[in-house]
Amino acid sequence: MKYLISILSLLGFAANAQQVQPCFEKDSIPYRASALAIAEPWEENTRSFADGQVRIAVMDTGEPAFGAYYLMVMYWSGNDSELRACDLVSQGELGFVGMTLNGMEAGYKAGLGLVLQVPTSFYNPVEGEFEEGFIEVLIDRAANQITANRP
Repeated sequence: MKYLISILSLLGFAANAQQVQPCFEKDSIPYRASALAIAEPWEENTRSFADGQVRIAVMDTGEPAFGAYYLMVMYWSGNDSELRACDLVSQGELGFVGMTLNGMEAGYKAGLGLVLQVPTSFYNPVEGEFEEGFIEVLIDRAANQITANRP
């Protein structure tokens, strides 16, 4: 267990630190955003909002077991770009222990955008145990910004 905690510390793991990064950037690991990583069955692990302008998908990269799940958020930005923006929500440098869209809550907050509460499992290296909860993801298409936190 101490060895695992040391590895997680080296990877920059923080129990409550959610991270949002572009799907494809210079330092990203490309398979995280690959269609091959969309969790099966796709019907249960993808959703669309705003008449298809926003799409999300649960990504399962398989490894590491305590951080294999990510949330991909794709959206048409407010500008005239022909390409969708794509971001991955993770727990620091790693993904989450588990994630499901079953039981997810979605709503709209005026002036902020689409708000999702996604059921998620976390690994807490300080306590050495798994925790159930959710992440809150705010998708502000007007500002072309995605933010995530663990309330």
